[in-house]
Amino acid sequence: MHSHIIKATFLVALGTAVSSAPNTASQVTLWNGTDNVSVTIGRSLEEPIFKRDSFNCKGSGLCSGPLITASQCQTAFNLIVPGNTYNAGGSASGTCSGHCGVFVQSYDGTGGCQVSGSQLQSSFNAIRANGCKKCGSDEFTNGCEVTINYVGSC
Repeated sequence: MHSHIIKATFLVALGTAVSSAPNTASQVTLWNGTDNVSVTIGRSLEEPIFKRDSFNCKGSGLCSGPLITASQCQTAFNLIVPGNTYNAGGSASGTCSGHCGVFVQSYDGTGGCQVSGSQLQSSFNAIRANGCKKCGSDEFTNGCEVTINYVGSC
């Protein structure tokens, strides 16, 4: 019990120290296997927890909590249609299950990001292969990235 209190205190202190930026949560539309749903993505941590080449394991501060699970992310992965095209900010930017979304987005604000379902799957697998357990991103040189992240509700 004592270690849980220390851990909770540490996480609160870390969250405060890492970011003084305003909450930049955003909305995306994802496919949950039945419907297109509009979900909220939590504010990202400013510093990556782990980084290798163009991959990182950063995401919402809620990625380390119990609400998002690797199995939810795997279910979202299973909903990706390889032949579909996914557009950042569009009506179908990716898929989701529970509190996990797999989607394409612009990380530099330029927009116009588009990937195939096959690329979405490939990026998901590469993020996992680079050690990310729940959340993470595969950044491309054109300002776009495929992201696995906490979403408000799918």
